[in-house]
Amino acid sequence: MPSYENDVLSFKADKDIKILLGYEADYFENYYDYMSQIKERVEFLTFGVHYIKTSAGYISPFVDKLGLAELTQYFKQFKAAMESKLFTFAAHPDLFYSGYLNWDENAISVSKDIITLSKEYDIPLEINGNGLLKTIRNHQPNYPYHKFWDLAFEEGAKVIVGFDAHEVEDLKNSGDELNKFCSAYNYKYYQSELEDNKLVFKMGMGL
Repeated sequence: MPSYENDVLSFKADKDIKILLGYEADYFENYYDYMSQIKERVEFLTFGVHYIKTSAGYISPFVDKLGLAELTQYFKQFKAAMESKLFTFAAHPDLFYSGYLNWDENAISVSKDIITLSKEYDIPLEINGNGLLKTIRNHQPNYPYHKFWDLAFEEGAKVIVGFDAHEVEDLKNSGDELNKFCSAYNYKYYQSELEDNKLVFKMGMGL
């Protein structure tokens, strides 16, 4: 972590583009103090529920099948992260669909609850470009899941896009797919700005 943070700060001082220092993490309540300390020295934190705590250990929507109990726990962890007020935005909130793969009344209910939390705490939800690339590569439904985002836009949630590029070439590929995905929606731009050395989103030009 010190090496990463020093590298980012060094590049920030030497480049003409905006470079922000931050982390993506899962959130568990017993790490609140630790995450608070990290937040003090960075410009943003984002969270995603990558690992779901169960009685048998941790499972992940990326690789494991989720039932109703796991879906409920996914939302519980998502809610705890929102309530902590440590995070600037929520990464891939619809990741649960990758393991649940049913758009039933339970998935709809959890989605609506996630969107309600986002509006209540004014924490944007991220449409994730890496998920779009996975959908193409794996030839199966994945995240972002369009029915989740239909609800998010319908309910007026604040939405941002994240390239989540794991490879350099994916910067363009992810951006292209995000443009296609978002073209189905009417949306407004938010500008990212630093206030008191923290990242915030402000309304920009409407489309």
